[in-house]
Amino acid sequence: MASLRPAAVPRKASDPCATIDSPVSRADLVAAWEQAYGTPPPKRTSERLLALSAAYHRQVGETGGLSRKTRRQLTAWADGADKETDAGKASRDTGARPGTRLVREWRGESHVVDILENGVLYKGRTFPSLSAVARAITGARWSGPRFFGL
Repeated sequence: MASLRPAAVPRKASDPCATIDSPVSRADLVAAWEQAYGTPPPKRTSERLLALSAAYHRQVGETGGLSRKTRRQLTAWADGADKETDAGKASRDTGARPGTRLVREWRGESHVVDILENGVLYKGRTFPSLSAVARAITGARWSGPRFFGL
């Protein structure tokens, strides 16, 4: 399996991004982040991530970055990975955030669901999506967001 570390590029010993594992001050890494992204890093960003980011941006500057074809392949892979995971599916598909409560009346009975970070809570049971809850309620294949009026 390929390593996730950026490829080694010869550096000067004084370069703060000489190697990912070399001792570099956090201030230098934060400065490199700010230069690359234009904003300070999020709080609690690990030094390892700061170093990886600095090394990556340095390599992009030297080699030109990823080819268009590689960027397309990575985007397609990421989109496919999103579809395969159920974690956060309800909030991703509907725009409903975790903590949202939805109520739907069906055949004279009120059905209450809570959106969680990793699915949907209905009658004490966690479902992977709103569509799964709609199926449990109706016995038919419904679009969950459509069933709940989103």
